[in-house]
Amino acid sequence: MHIIKLTYICHGWSLGIAERPLISEPVEAWQYGPVVPSLYHRYKSFRADPIKVVLLDRSEEFDDQQRNMVEVIEDAYRKCTALDLSGLTHQPGTPWDIVQREYGVGAIIPNELIQEHYHKLAYGSEARS
Repeated sequence: MHIIKLTYICHGWSLGIAERPLISEPVEAWQYGPVVPSLYHRYKSFRADPIKVVLLDRSEEFDDQQRNMVEVIEDAYRKCTALDLSGLTHQPGTPWDIVQREYGVGAIIPNELIQEHYHKLAYGSEARS
């Protein structure tokens, strides 16, 4: 769960601050929060245990700004448990909350909604330029 939530959060901050996605796969509103399906299926067999395989590293596909953003976000959330991260993504008014209430479990969370949410977290209600 930790890697799924952290990937979603990095994607959200990238959308909110840099106004560009970090991942190309759609995020879905599953029962227990936002999920990147390919990550879930790749690592689900580990359940709550540590992942004991080499993680898929695609950081070479990122530019310097994206790599820096991931490092900053990873550092900022380093002390958060998977449950902490899950709690952050489940709060009322989050993109997951809005989409799963309006469209149901399994619906795609639009990048525009994720971007708006993280932009507001970063800048308050200040309009995007």
